[in-house]
Amino acid sequence: MFSSKGKGLLLWMAVGMIPLCAAERPLQIYLPQEIRLEGQTVELGQIAILLGDDALIEKARSVSLGAFAMDGQTLRVDRNTILSRLAGDGIRPAQVHIRGAEIVHIGRQEMTVSDEQIVACARRCLERNLSGHQGAAAELIRLPKPQVLSIEHGAAELTATDAVPQGDGTWRIRVAVLQDGRAVAEEDVFFTVRYQIRQVIAAEDLPAGTVLTSENVRVETVLSDRPESTDWVVPYGMATTCRVAKGTVVAESVLEPQRGPVVVQRRQVVMVQIDNGILFVSAHGEAMEEGRVGQTIRVRRGQRPNDRIIICRVQADGTVEPVL
Repeated sequence: MFSSKGKGLLLWMAVGMIPLCAAERPLQIYLPQEIRLEGQTVELGQIAILLGDDALIEKARSVSLGAFAMDGQTLRVDRNTILSRLAGDGIRPAQVHIRGAEIVHIGRQEMTVSDEQIVACARRCLERNLSGHQGAAAELIRLPKPQVLSIEHGAAELTATDAVPQGDGTWRIRVAVLQDGRAVAEEDVFFTVRYQIRQVIAAEDLPAGTVLTSENVRVETVLSDRPESTDWVVPYGMATTCRVAKGTVVAESVLEPQRGPVVVQRRQVVMVQIDNGILFVSAHGEAMEEGRVGQTIRVRRGQRPNDRIIICRVQADGTVEPVL
């Protein structure tokens, strides 16, 4: 049984506690298992349902929980992290009651540009560059990485910005990913390219000096890591400089223009002539080397010790003409 003085004290305490209890209504937080956001920074009000005291809700809503450092990233936020961040903003753990998930997985609302899309863009660019090489075949060396992009910058567009042959039949195509007209990512795509070229095969054993004809060689089409020269023609009429075995490739390096007959022999007396239509001069000389039509040779004029050497071009009739 309480005295009147004691009852007065209890009443005073009860009345005094009413506003205190009202002010300490706990902050109720409900957490989902997973959520996706548009922006780069994460605040508690974006990922949780907040109930309770209005002042606490207003304060807790803007508490920062981190930020995305890169596209495709997933943030993991647990209850202890939330309590720690709230405490840093002056909201004590005793004022907070959390329900729902133990850990929230937070991602961004993103789009993915697949590796197939990047390869398709690169292949179209390569085909344009190879349009002049009929039958060229390209093989992808390795798949590029998919690109994960935020949707806040709009739709993605792909464009090939560079196409460079690397040698040994390898091409590098650089593909840029654009959003709102600005490059947000780049990826290099590599292809191996094989070209159709023609090569000459010996249809029989070809001794040195053999002139190529349609009967002693055949032409085959093969794949090469280098394109065929635009001015390539079958080298009929060219002569071999060495023996070529049947069934082997007749390379350009073993061919030379067909050589005409020797019309001037070494130490032969030749007629040196100058005829320009106005002046005609002729004299004898001694050829110091053999020569074919069109070749230049050395010719000695005069007798020792007053002789001298002149350079002459061999004519079809066996005469020589000084090279002035």
